[in-house]
Amino acid sequence: MPLPPLADPQDPIVRLKHLVKAVPMSGWLFGTLLGANSLQTASLATLPFSRKFFRRLNREIADLWWGHCVDMAQVANGARLITSGDPLPAKESAVVIANHQQMTDITWLMDLAKQKGRLGDLKWFVKDKIKWVPGVGWGMVFLDCLFVKRDWATDAASIEATFKSFLEDDIPL
Repeated sequence: MPLPPLADPQDPIVRLKHLVKAVPMSGWLFGTLLGANSLQTASLATLPFSRKFFRRLNREIADLWWGHCVDMAQVANGARLITSGDPLPAKESAVVIANHQQMTDITWLMDLAKQKGRLGDLKWFVKDKIKWVPGVGWGMVFLDCLFVKRDWATDAASIEATFKSFLEDDIPL
């Protein structure tokens, strides 16, 4: 079933409607993200006692916040994910390779992970500089995302060590 065409983004009324929705939603999401980062920072107190519990806490925080983002996208924009091809098993670890073109791709990947019960287990290959970005970058540090400099000679050992720790610590992804 084909989807209806999108409204013309050049129409000033359409642009104003988008802005009226986007500004408060962005403020809300950034505020709740900083709250999630505060919880993640507090979780550091558990790290000396149990790495497994530390990871579980951070997984739950990510699952809650990212799930909130997916839900808001669906409600605010009427967004829904339609998949095709081989089914991705639920609750199993998997490597998903996406041809990421736009920021909206991230929401769709999170929606897919949410549907499969793995949203808090997402691991991203991310530009190294992102780890310094308040909110999103800080949260990715707590989730063991792979920060790369896009230089194989520099990144190879780090990637190998990260995947080795995923296996040794039985970290779902």
